[in-house]
Order: sequence, then C-alpha cells, then structure tokens
Amino acid sequence: MSAAASHWDAEVYERNSDPQLTWGLEVLDRLALRGDESVLDAGCGSGALTRALVERLPRGRVVAVDGAQSMVERARATLGEAAEVRLADLADLELSEPVDVVFLQCGLPLGPRP
Repeated sequence: MSAAASHWDAEVYERNSDPQLTWGLEVLDRLALRGDESVLDAGCGSGALTRALVERLPRGRVVAVDGAQSMVERARATLGEAAEVRLADLADLELSEPVDVVFLQCGLPLGPRP
C-alpha cells in the first residue's frame, strides 16, 4: 500500500469534499446503468459518492476500495452492508469475480465491459 494513501484523514476529507461529491454525482448521472451491474469504486474515500452509486444499483453489487484505513473505516460506517468495502492498493487488488464497471471518484468512469 502506498505511503501517501495511508495518511488521509477521513474526517477532514469529508468536511472538504463537497466539490468532489458534486462533480462525482454529475458523472454518475451520465453513467448508463441498468441497475444490475457489478461495479468497482476505485478510491471510494469516505463512501459518500459510493452511497449514491449503490442507490443506482438495486440489483447490483458494489466493491468499494481505498488505500487509507481511515477512509475505509468511514466508508464502512457510511455504507454498512450495502457494499463490500476493502482496504487495498489498487495496483495489488485481486477480485474473485470480474466487474462490469470501474468508477473512479475523481469523476472518470471506465466501462462498461463488453
């Protein structure tokens, strides 16, 4: 896991992330989802945008990943059982099943997979 990612403070991030959340919601609104996809949220942060993603996938599955322990703890508190939240470096991430879409909270969705 990268040293830089491990130093994020989830409380500070959440207090200052409104612009990022607004941007991310605009990107989610443009992402054509049926509601049954499997989505990887790469860099889920505190889970605020992930919660909006989960709401768009009533029959789907969300795996939320972040490299900072504080972010993962906050995301787990935010999401409960609605998503699988993992502490991992994306470069080392291994999933047992493929996903249809990779969503980066910087606002850039990748997918869906053909």
